Amino acid sequence: MFRLDISPEIANIVQKVKNKSIKLGTVCYVNWGARSGNVKKYVTDSPIDKQSKKMINARDIERYSMNYDNKYLWYKKEELYNPMFEELFEKPKLIVRDISGSERLKATYDEEKYYSEHTVSLCLLKHDLKRVNKPTSKEGKINCTKISNYVTKLLESKKQLATANTEADKNYYQQKCQSLDNQIDKLVYELYGLTEEEIKVVEGSE
Repeated sequence: MFRLDISPEIANIVQKVKNKSIKLGTVCYVNWGARSGNVKKYVTDSPIDKQSKKMINARDIERYSMNYDNKYLWYKKEELYNPMFEELFEKPKLIVRDISGSERLKATYDEEKYYSEHTVSLCLLKHDLKRVNKPTSKEGKINCTKISNYVTKLLESKKQLATANTEADKNYYQQKCQSLDNQIDKLVYELYGLTEEEIKVVEGSE
């Protein structure tokens, strides 16, 4: 597939990143969520019985956070058009919004066993990672560790922002989240060896 709207500069950066990357499917099992076949019947505003599962969709996913909208999937597996399987939803996973438009990638981490519609992709970490190529340089390993630590802090700060009651607390956590997000970006740029000019191109295209 060709993208006619990508400039040569961006295409070169994309290729540079690809050359230093591994495909997500190498480390994760990736699939979309359930397809009910009848939203009015199986997607509800309150639980019907024990088969009702808290459900999120693409609209609920933001960068490093989700906004649960009190929806439930009546998970009558034998009746749904494409129910997928329980393990896909009930294990810790990344949830990626399939369409973000012109905005940046929107994804978050879930340990609360949310079920989902097919408007998001779910990524479950594979257990056997021994053959996965990892950064070989000391600097690359340090950056990966720092990124992981910052992401953990950002996920927690997003939760604190969601429960903040005062304007002062909201402003504080908004600024903290933005600072952590910026630090993650900086480390990712360093990890892929982007130059200052390439960083300007990336940030200018967002």
